[in-house]
Amino acid sequence: MNKISRRLAEFDNIKRIDLDGNNYWMLSELSPLLGYSTKDIKYAYRKAVLNCRLNENDINEHFYKLTRIIDTDTTSIRKKDYMLTRYACALLLNNCDGRKDGVTLGKVYFANNPGKQDIDRAVAQYDETFKRLLIRNEIRQWNRRLAAAARKAGVTKRDQHAVFQNAGYLGLYRMTAEDLRKKRMLENGAVIPEYMSSMELGINLFRITQTVELLKQSPISETADAMDIHYKVGKEIRACLKRIGGVMPEDYPIAAVKASQLEREQLAITRHNNLFKVTDYDTEADGNYWEDQIS
Repeated sequence: MNKISRRLAEFDNIKRIDLDGNNYWMLSELSPLLGYSTKDIKYAYRKAVLNCRLNENDINEHFYKLTRIIDTDTTSIRKKDYMLTRYACALLLNNCDGRKDGVTLGKVYFANNPGKQDIDRAVAQYDETFKRLLIRNEIRQWNRRLAAAARKAGVTKRDQHAVFQNAGYLGLYRMTAEDLRKKRMLENGAVIPEYMSSMELGINLFRITQTVELLKQSPISETADAMDIHYKVGKEIRACLKRIGGVMPEDYPIAAVKASQLEREQLAITRHNNLFKVTDYDTEADGNYWEDQIS
């Protein structure tokens, strides 16, 4: 792959897809590729919104506003961001400085008509996003049942619960949760399932559901017994994967965007679309709203 192809691929790498199958790009991720900071691109963004209106297109269909929550080691930061459709990105680029290499490449990328390969990739990405969020929500519910079953089995203290959870990871991954975070270069305390693919999430869902059932069925007298059951379930699933030639859980690639962020974006899109289905915002006040929103 030559340099230009690699640069064009960067626009593809930050492309996302909502649950209706539509592509969108985050302004905070697009700006650096164009050679701008989010602050410096403000003028071009406002011009793009104005052009959208002048072209008699509904700006609410192409420019979405949302708040992203960025986790750090010590706190969570709320940051304003904007979701742009392909059409919105093309308008943005028309108002950027054409002398910048990133802008030239961006115009090439967003001007191209999607071919069969692009459509196939979009379908695969849509399927993965949908499955990933669906299974992640299932895991959240089953983790509550797992915690309840573990409490009945005597795992009542926080430090005991941490050891109990690690037992499952040790069986399935042959490493602790902390070791897995280090291997995947995740931040300390990061919630590992947030970065799992749908396939890896499915494997862990099976581990959790089977552990819950065995904890309910087994006569447990000590906390160590609960931990042993969790470890053995993980170990057996790993052995099964190895026998059938499956990918080992630790070898799955991590997702670039964590599930909770994708969830917030999908919710923002849904709320946005529902809002403008019932409310006419195409007024002079609406124009002021879009002018002010990026300041």
